Amino acid sequence: MGCIAVPDMFSLIMDRIRTENEKEVPPGLDDAVKSELQAWTDSGAFSSINYADVSRANWTPIVHLDHVYNFARAYTMPISAFFNNDDLYAKITASLRYWHEWNHEYYNWWYQQIASPQRLGRILIQMRKSPRRIPEPLETDILERMKTEGGDPADWTGANKTDIALHWLYRACLSNDEALLEATAARLFQAVDIGGDEGIQRDYSYFQHGRQVYTIGYGSDFIKGISFFAFCTAGTPYALPREKLEIVARFFHETFLPAHRGRYALFTVGGRGVLSRRGAAAADTVYAERMKQIDPAHAGVYDDFIKRARGEVAPDWGVTPKHTFYPIGEYTLHIRPGYAFDVRLASKRTGRIEYGNGENLKGYYASDGAVNIALRGDEYADIFPVWNWTRIPGVTCVQRDVIPLPPKEWCVYGAADFAGGLSDSRYGVTAYAYDAEYTGNSAKKAWFFFDDEVVCLGSGINATDAGAGFLVNTTVNQCLLNGDALVSAGGGVSVLGRGERTYPDAPDWVLHGGIGYLFPRGGEIGVSVDAQTGSWRDINRSQSDEMITKNVFALWLNHGENPADGEYAYIVVPGKYSEQEMNDYRRKRSVEIWDNTAAVQAVYHKDLDILGIVFYEPGGFEHGGVTVQSDKACIIMIKTMKTQAPVLHIADPAHTASKITVTAVFPGFIAYNKVYEDLPASAE
Repeated sequence: MGCIAVPDMFSLIMDRIRTENEKEVPPGLDDAVKSELQAWTDSGAFSSINYADVSRANWTPIVHLDHVYNFARAYTMPISAFFNNDDLYAKITASLRYWHEWNHEYYNWWYQQIASPQRLGRILIQMRKSPRRIPEPLETDILERMKTEGGDPADWTGANKTDIALHWLYRACLSNDEALLEATAARLFQAVDIGGDEGIQRDYSYFQHGRQVYTIGYGSDFIKGISFFAFCTAGTPYALPREKLEIVARFFHETFLPAHRGRYALFTVGGRGVLSRRGAAAADTVYAERMKQIDPAHAGVYDDFIKRARGEVAPDWGVTPKHTFYPIGEYTLHIRPGYAFDVRLASKRTGRIEYGNGENLKGYYASDGAVNIALRGDEYADIFPVWNWTRIPGVTCVQRDVIPLPPKEWCVYGAADFAGGLSDSRYGVTAYAYDAEYTGNSAKKAWFFFDDEVVCLGSGINATDAGAGFLVNTTVNQCLLNGDALVSAGGGVSVLGRGERTYPDAPDWVLHGGIGYLFPRGGEIGVSVDAQTGSWRDINRSQSDEMITKNVFALWLNHGENPADGEYAYIVVPGKYSEQEMNDYRRKRSVEIWDNTAAVQAVYHKDLDILGIVFYEPGGFEHGGVTVQSDKACIIMIKTMKTQAPVLHIADPAHTASKITVTAVFPGFIAYNKVYEDLPASAE
């Protein structure tokens, strides 16, 4: 036990819990309490709450405990006009007794085992601050209910484990039960591990509800729970061990933090919550504040994130170039100071973004090569009620009038064997080949990542039976309108007015919101600048049905009905703001597309001397005296090709090859032949 006596240890932990509770007090706490008191009834219930609600998400009776929590903070905090107010104390006690005695039924286990016991624990601990605590018989009954109904962290994984462990921590402190605290710490520390079925994976992606990437949402809850426990128990025998802290800190630095741009999280890794809950993508700085306290060695990293998330500095503040492919999560994140660009895949090894509890009702295509292109970070802020969900950025799919639901709730796996990428930590290539009935088409899709641009190729686009009779589009972007949209076509540049336009022959370029788009292989291009309308209820049954209208910019390629071997090529160039900059970039022609077929896709960057190749099948490739052959399907990136010391990176997106033989011939250089054995799914 060291030098901390048991009662002192529990007092210390509860003081820290209250400190965190009081940090979250809204500026208008007294006004909120006054409003809530107007709905309070003599029974201890609130007339404003529908206690008969049977919703699985946004279950309204839980607001009862939120009101009581506000009462408890107001009663115990000297800054409140309700401090030590006898009438408020009586109402707190009556409302807690009502909740305990109310014969309610939970329609979602989460409210029974996480939401309700966590709130009750915080209320009881807050009231311990006052000499006039909750009557002991009532407090004892509540603690027993928390124990019998609150579940066991050992039965759960990832964020669910840490969430349940938190109210075990509250109960241990309220009961002065050191054995319970020891059991709580043991269970919670189990969640801080690498490579389990859920939680942090070996590539530092984060899984929940099966093999489903969930960096934001459940990943946020995981960070919240672990950092809170670590803060509260620091300096005690139950503090987070150093090796566990290092895992948490690395996940925060390498995955959680980079999944934000400025004040918002990227929608691609947020699960059903970010895609269907108002405000869910807004960055929360509380986790970084806690991490700064328990991991002071990286205080600068946390401070930079906090400043960006609060809008105190520009989104590029403290950002360095980085390219990461997560081979287990099958997710790509490309970061430059000026922008972020990511790609979400779904294979037979990983789950698509889920729907469940009546949430994310239109996200059917949201995992099939979806991309988030962010400069400011707010490009997609709460756009989702008005989105055209058949035009998710990056996705190639049929244009249905009604978006279907997956065959079941929660984790549904993708349809691809070939899904992956490689990285040298700065540049990379990602590729995706699928033939899916649920998308209504097949496609071979690849992304080539450089400094100033991302090259996006598609080939082998064919309709499946489910797509017969539908148009197939590849969406380049669909984001909130931000200023003018410019199009260079027919020898002139025009500002697009409201409405939708089709260009049978692709324009030279399109520019909107600081992002330029070029179409080097032509194609039929559609562009829309218009108001779009919808409601949160359209995508989440627990949300408001109020109609919302937002101005939206959308850009796509049209492959027609029932395409046969369709293809596309476009280049995304962030950080361009004028006609002059776009024309200068177009004249520079740093990027060359060397091949784009169903067998091979290849892009060469002249200035960087980087060649990226995707072989979807064994074969060869030749261009301008460069010959590359592979005996297996794979991804290859060749750097410094013009020197006498070329560097090859290779990956196996199908996860099937134990050995790949690559032969390469470069002009003025002898043949390069190498056999790669025990090949990883990615190279970095």
